[in-house]
Amino acid sequence: MYNTAVHTSTGVSPYELVFKEHPRSKFELITEKISPATVREKMERLRETVSEVFQKAQESDDKLAEKRRERYNNRWTGPYVVVKPSSVTKTSYVVRRNNGTKEEIVHYNYLKPYQIRPVKKPKSRNPPKKNGVGHPALGTSEDSESDSREEEMQPERSPERIRIPPEKIHIILLKGGVV
Repeated sequence: MYNTAVHTSTGVSPYELVFKEHPRSKFELITEKISPATVREKMERLRETVSEVFQKAQESDDKLAEKRRERYNNRWTGPYVVVKPSSVTKTSYVVRRNNGTKEEIVHYNYLKPYQIRPVKKPKSRNPPKKNGVGHPALGTSEDSESDSREEEMQPERSPERIRIPPEKIHIILLKGGVV
């Protein structure tokens, strides 16, 4: 016989999931007489049971997925300011939100630096130089040829990151990380 132990997530045995009926012994199978009315009733019960079992399994999967989602999708909150080291343990700190007065004790594993990322406008390319009339500056053909050669010979510069030191040290607190 196939595995007949009841599974916690479905509430039925794997045998019932695969064969859609309660497992019977060989003796029961040999001695049982089946009539057409019994077959119809059995098929109807089978349809109901299968739909109930699959609905239970789906609900169990949804609950498990929600638990996993809560654990792995933790969001960081903040910014917080570190007020002082905790007097409780050497690895904890007293933190406070920037706009609040409530202080909390948090283990250092739940802290990370807060980085302010200012929005920068993209740099525009320099338009061609113009003379006073509004037309591009006129020059000799030699000037334009030498300028174009210089432009071709210089490799393009890769964009550089603008580094701005933080004004204050802020801390982000992991949701649920209060000690």
